[in-house]
Amino acid sequence: ATAQTSPDASDSPGESGVATESSSSPNTASPSESAAESSSESTTASSATDNPTSSNAEQTPPPVSVDQDLQQAETLQTSGQYQAAIALYDSVISQAPNTVAAYVGRCYSLNQLQRFGEAIGVCDQALALEPNQSRALWSKGFALEQQGNPSAALQLYNAALQADAGFAEAWNNKGTALLALGRNQEAVDAFDQAIALDAMFAEAWSNRSAALWSLQRFAQAVASVERALEIRPDYPEANQLRQQMRRLRGL
Repeated sequence: ATAQTSPDASDSPGESGVATESSSSPNTASPSESAAESSSESTTASSATDNPTSSNAEQTPPPVSVDQDLQQAETLQTSGQYQAAIALYDSVISQAPNTVAAYVGRCYSLNQLQRFGEAIGVCDQALALEPNQSRALWSKGFALEQQGNPSAALQLYNAALQADAGFAEAWNNKGTALLALGRNQEAVDAFDQAIALDAMFAEAWSNRSAALWSLQRFAQAVASVERALEIRPDYPEANQLRQQMRRLRGL
């Protein structure tokens, strides 16, 4: 999800760094969408719980192959092989339909393939099993943001953060949703929270730069994008943002 600057500013640098569904370990997102949920990198759904409770039925342990498939799917996801990861998540779901981690990982992978409508449906399946699953809430929010609905995305990012206040990627994507809604100072605050949790989160530094630029805090914006590029010199969105700033202000 691109973080946009204020559209009516004549000196706006345009689109900022990408808020991927991702973390600094791939995002992201990252989120972001970074992201993804990027994100960037990928924060995978590997931390999602896979032991939801069922109603009154006695649960039997999942087959050993389920754990193996989950581990392999997460490895594939981390390496960017999203379609192969989805195939393994599908295998897990066919063997153990209540495995929340498989739905969360599948949703994340679908987002990375830009199959946002499918991702929302899969996230809903995860949330039906575990309503407060922070990564499912985050991934669904990312998908909605990519579909042009930052207000709905913001509600889900807030829910993810209520479940896990230390979720740096959700703070980053919350910032991009706020920026899309023109709530620029709140966006800066959200990116600051992400950076406080992960000082090496290049996407958050870059998105923070765009938000600061929208507030006409140009020197701080330049410093923030420079920090993003110190962390990730090959980060294309941050490089583009810096070039736009230099062109518009001669900085």
